[in-house]
Amino acid sequence: MNEIDGYWERLAGPWLANEEAMEALIAPVGAVLDAALALGAGEAVLDVGPGSGASLLRHAAAVGPAGRVAGVDIAPPFAARARTRTGIEVVLADAGAGPVEEGAFDAVASQFGMMFFPDPGAAFAEVGRNLRPGGRIVFVAWGPRPENPLFSVPGQVAAELLGPAEPADPDAPGAFGLQNAARTTGLLADAGFAGAQATPVALALVSGHDAAGFAKVQTEVGPAAGRLREAGGGPAETAAMRTRLTAAFKAFEDGGVVTLPALVHVYSARWAGATA
Repeated sequence: MNEIDGYWERLAGPWLANEEAMEALIAPVGAVLDAALALGAGEAVLDVGPGSGASLLRHAAAVGPAGRVAGVDIAPPFAARARTRTGIEVVLADAGAGPVEEGAFDAVASQFGMMFFPDPGAAFAEVGRNLRPGGRIVFVAWGPRPENPLFSVPGQVAAELLGPAEPADPDAPGAFGLQNAARTTGLLADAGFAGAQATPVALALVSGHDAAGFAKVQTEVGPAAGRLREAGGGPAETAAMRTRLTAAFKAFEDGGVVTLPALVHVYSARWAGATA
C-alpha cells in the first residue's frame, strides 16, 4: 500500500463516522459537478473515487434504467460502503493503474477523487482508456488552500497549537494536488484529452453546525484531525484544538450555522486517445 492509499485508509473511518454531516457540507460541489457533467438517459458513466456513494446515486438517477453506473475506489471501506448503500458496481482498484473496462463508458466523473494520484499525468491516460472515443471527463478539485477556509482555518489553528507542518510541494498528491489549473489542463492534454478546460467556481459550504459543533467534526475528520493523529494528541490536545477551532469558526457563523466560502475547479475534456 503506498502513501496515498494509506491516506485514504486513515480518512475513510472518520469520514464514514461523520458521513451525513460531510455529505451535506459538500453537497454544493456535487451540484456543480452534475451540471457540468450533464448526463443523459442511457449513458454509461464511471465514477472515480465515489467515496460513500452519494454521487453514484445521483448518476444513476440521471442515466435511468437504460444507462450504466460503475465506480472505482482505492479505499476498501469506501468501496464497501458505496456498494452496500447503492447496490451499484464499485471496483476496488487504483484507477490510475489501468482501466476498469477499456472503451466502455461515455463519461468519467469524479468529485474530489482525482487529486491523489502520485503521477496525475500517467493516471489521466489510464483513466481515459475507460472512455469511448470522444467520451468526456468531468471532475472537481479544490482550488488554492487560501481560498478554502475549510482547510486553511484548521491548518492555521493546528500550526498554532502543534507547530508548523512540514513544508510540502504545492503540487503533491492530496487535497490540493490539482489546484494549479494550467498545470492540470496541460497534463490532461498530454494524456490524450482534447479541449481541456478549467472553470473556477465559488461556493458556500453550509456546515449544519454552530462553531462548537463544527469544531468537534474537524477534530475527527480533516486537516486538524490529521495533525492530531500525527502528533499522537490525546484528550487534552483534542480539547484544546476544539476550543481554538470554535473561536476561529465563530467568524464564519451565520444565523448560528458555520458557512464557509470555497473555491473549486471544474475540469472537463474529451478523450482523443492515448499519446505515443
